[in-house]
Amino acid sequence: MISVILPAVAPGPASVHVLAQLLAHLVPAAVDGLVKEVVIAGPVEPGLDALIEDSGARFVAASGDRGALLAAGAAVARGDWILALD
Repeated sequence: MISVILPAVAPGPASVHVLAQLLAHLVPAAVDGLVKEVVIAGPVEPGLDALIEDSGARFVAASGDRGALLAAGAAVARGDWILALD
């Protein structure tokens, strides 16, 4: 099964909105058993906690560039494969 890593690079409401759209597109794969988990890695943002709770995604507080966020997400991933969405 796949762990999907989503780096939350740009802080603010727009980032939360984009993450919500990405999560919505992953629902069919999760229902079909392809996606084991979604890990969102990035700084703590207003509204992000509600999105994580509603979606069942995991959150890793991390800072840095896109590579650092992906590495932080991959470090906690539990799937057999990792899919990094950018």
